[in-house]
Parts: sequence; C-alpha cells; structure tokens
Amino acid sequence: MNRSATLAGLTLAVAAAFSGSALAATDAAPATQTKATSAEASRHDGKAGKPGKEGRHHAGKQHRDAAWIPGLGPVPKPVLDGLALNDAQQKQLTEARDAQRTLHQAMREDRQAGRATLDAQLQAGKLDPRALVQARESQRDKFRAQAEGVQKQWLALWDSLDATQQGKVTEFVKQRHAEHGKRRAPANQG
Repeated sequence: MNRSATLAGLTLAVAAAFSGSALAATDAAPATQTKATSAEASRHDGKAGKPGKEGRHHAGKQHRDAAWIPGLGPVPKPVLDGLALNDAQQKQLTEARDAQRTLHQAMREDRQAGRATLDAQLQAGKLDPRALVQARESQRDKFRAQAEGVQKQWLALWDSLDATQQGKVTEFVKQRHAEHGKRRAPANQG
C-alpha cells in the first residue's frame, strides 16, 4: 500500500471518529436553544462565523431601488433621493425599472427552459457542447433587442437630468470609483 493511500485512509478514519463524537455531543446537548441562536443558525444556513458569507446577497435591495445608468452601473436610492427628481423623471425611472425587471424575469425563465437541452443530452448519455453553445447564443440573441430597449430607457433618464443632477451622480460615481481603486491598489502592488 502506498503512502498517500494510507494517509487518505487515516484522514477518513479521523474524520469519521470526529463526526461520530460530534453527533454524540449534539445528541447529548440540551434540547432548549434560545430563539436568537436558532434564528442566527437558520439565517446563515450554517455559515455563521465565516467571514464574508453573511452579507453577500443583501445588495439585492439596494440594486432593486437603484437606477442603472449604462456605463456607470447602479446609482443607489439615497443618491436618487438627493437628486429631487421631478414627476416626468420619476416616471422615466419607474418605467425603466419595470422594463429591467421584466427583461430579467423573462431571461431567467428562458434560462430555466434552456436547461432542457442539457437535461436531454444527459438523459441520452451523449453530450454535444456545440449544440449547448448554439442554444445559449440563440437565447442571447433573443433578448438582445429587448436589452437595447431597456438601455435606451436608462439613457433617456440620464438625458433628462439637469446639469446639477448629473453633477451629483458624477460626484457619486467619482467617489465609488476612488473607493474601488483603493481596494484594487494592494492587489496591483503584489
């Protein structure tokens, strides 16, 4: 028996021993848990204590209420609130958000339906990557015109902003760009 197989076997045996003792310990633990502990465990799905896992999916609320200016990215609600949009601009913002949501929902549903090609290939036991690429490209082409329409709505909102409003957005983007640059700087120095 070679050395790596022996090491792998020992590792497996130690892991099994610890998991068995962990199971015994959880069985012996008191059945009463505080609501906070239970809520915390369910909220993090067992990821409590792991850095960076807790908040990564919480940006959805910020992005849901943001304006998506093409080329600039999301402009969050607090910045939009500071722009004091007039009724016509607010209507453009709402229409662009609704169009964006409709597009994303349609793309999500189409992607789920498009997985049928892969499922059929897996069932048949024969994969054809070219057919999968072709299906993905046809899905992309299917939504390209609709995506360009949504992009035009966001650009129309930008065009409707007066110079002061555009200046506030410019300051926000400048600030965000500088913050991102600071985070990237250590990686570039290595």
